[in-house]
Amino acid sequence: TGFGYDIPSDVIHVPGDVPEIQFAIENCDWYDTIKVAPGDYYENLEIRKEIYIIGDTDQKPVLIKNQSLDWRKSIITMVNSENAMVKNFEIRGGEGEWCGECDMPNGDNHAGGGIFIRGDDNQDPNSVISLKNLIIEDNQAVYGGGVFTRRAAILMDNCILRNNNVDISDHDSEWGRGGGIFMMHPSTNINSKILNTRIQ
Repeated sequence: TGFGYDIPSDVIHVPGDVPEIQFAIENCDWYDTIKVAPGDYYENLEIRKEIYIIGDTDQKPVLIKNQSLDWRKSIITMVNSENAMVKNFEIRGGEGEWCGECDMPNGDNHAGGGIFIRGDDNQDPNSVISLKNLIIEDNQAVYGGGVFTRRAAILMDNCILRNNNVDISDHDSEWGRGGGIFMMHPSTNINSKILNTRIQ
């Protein structure tokens, strides 16, 4: 699968084949592709396998926090996702995943309002998460309002991160970090790359 660009032949369409993106994620195999039609999707996605989630090229689907959740959550959480790819989406309204035992500068806390990425010792050290053609906006977290990565390499290309904030409203004695992006303990095998991207 290389860096996640060799799209496999097995493709699931949302909402053509299944109604929700998370349902497609939970029921697809490793290396499958999920193609998402335009529209607003009130979902918080959990990705724990290498898959390729691709929105419509001409009209990006919008991922927005599931309003039924009464706790903080990232819009996309990726854990040990190897060379997974997320492409062609707008991502809004996330509040961060709890990152326990993450050795944060001021202790464990919520991280990655828009996208939370975490690897561990079981992940291939040569893997790279690809984030392409994304608009990540109006998210917040204590660490990495827009994007948070820990022990994972990313390739971010042609993305816009805007109006993402550090949230310390419940932690008056702490200082959050990285309104746009916060990266910790990066992969030692592969360098992360941020290309053609605006952070504003």
